[in-house]
Amino acid sequence: MTPIQETKAYQLNFADGEAKAKAGILSRQPTQRFGPLPTWDEKGL
Repeated sequence: MTPIQETKAYQLNFADGEAKAKAGILSRQPTQRFGPLPTWDEKGL
């Protein structure tokens, strides 16, 4: 049997989850540094 970590479906889901986590971090950094973003900027996220 193939370990689940080696399956294509697992790798795609893991990569998707990792990308979403990185996007979340990148979207929070400006807010933490500069305060709340203007509403026109939040729409682009």
